[in-house]
Amino acid sequence: MKNIALFLSVFFVTTFIFAKPAPKTDTIDSWEVYVNNKLLITENAKSKIKTIQLDMISKSAVFAVNYTTFTPIPKTKYLEVVNKNGVVLKKYTFEDQSGSEQMSFKVADFFDYLGEDEKLTIYYYEKSGKRSKTEKIKLVEVTF
Repeated sequence: MKNIALFLSVFFVTTFIFAKPAPKTDTIDSWEVYVNNKLLITENAKSKIKTIQLDMISKSAVFAVNYTTFTPIPKTKYLEVVNKNGVVLKKYTFEDQSGSEQMSFKVADFFDYLGEDEKLTIYYYEKSGKRSKTEKIKLVEVTF
């Protein structure tokens, strides 16, 4: 009986010391990108960023981003739209969001600056007082 108790004690202590917890997949930032209310892509921070090919983009098109973060809700969120030459076409600021609001912008804001065979890259970053996620996170590349 003592041997069984000793074995179980050693087993539980060893398991406790060397066991690794399962990775938490629900603590990874994730996002969805829409064009005219149609889901374009769903990704997370561990995904390889994809390039989406659109047949065309119209001046009336509206992009929307749902960004979910598991850090404290940022005071200010930013989206940047960058063209194929690395030029920032437009920077959008979204103040005091509760975390669930959709961030949207109109292509009309920068349509006149688009060239042929264009590629747009949408970046996200945030600021919340002392703690900020100031590195830009590439959400998606869209070519048309």
